[in-house]
Amino acid sequence: MAEKVEVYIMSIKSVVNKVLDDLLPLFSIARQKRIKQYYFCAERNRTMLAELLVRYLLAKKTGSSATDIIFEYNCYGKPYWPEANYSFNLSHSGNWIACSIGQEENGVDIESLEEISMQIVKMHFSSTEYEWIIAQPEISRSLEILKLWTIKESYLKYQGVGINQSLDLVDALALSACKENIGVKNFILKDKTILAVCTKNQLIPTKINEIALEQIVSGGEFNEIFFTDSADIY
Repeated sequence: MAEKVEVYIMSIKSVVNKVLDDLLPLFSIARQKRIKQYYFCAERNRTMLAELLVRYLLAKKTGSSATDIIFEYNCYGKPYWPEANYSFNLSHSGNWIACSIGQEENGVDIESLEEISMQIVKMHFSSTEYEWIIAQPEISRSLEILKLWTIKESYLKYQGVGINQSLDLVDALALSACKENIGVKNFILKDKTILAVCTKNQLIPTKINEIALEQIVSGGEFNEIFFTDSADIY
């Protein structure tokens, strides 16, 4: 039986809005050009640090060098590394980056707590889900909406289709009940950021692991690395 999927989170609060151009040489010239296309440095930083995190984890799990990791992509753009028996997924929002990794397919989504209008909920949720949300206490409604939202996103990412499929086609309430072979689990971080991980029921993790940013960028793992070209990871 495969091991449980693991979920790692990394806070980038201390650097999210700083200029981190010193990290750019860690990537190929083509990759650097794509990173620079992001207007806000926060988005550039999340993109760079997310890739460093997944390369770090894959290298640790396989005993490989991060420089040896060359991603390939499915028809929807989801990355994978064919040389390793590991599936992974990345998500980032606000001050956090999340990575799920395991020997079976998995998906992860993380969202910072914010108020979402009920008009948007109507657009992306089924009528059953909408009625369920309306029935929740108003004070906790935003939290419950994001729980369901991350469940939907993590399921689509588990399937490998990402945002190419409409959210309203995913039954988040059924998935959260974990009655089928595939299930999901929500985690709430200390700042109310919401995370969901999706995989086979028996492989859903019971905890998440926090990894320090310094462990990724200052541990020598990426010194003088020049990454091969890769598209954006989602």
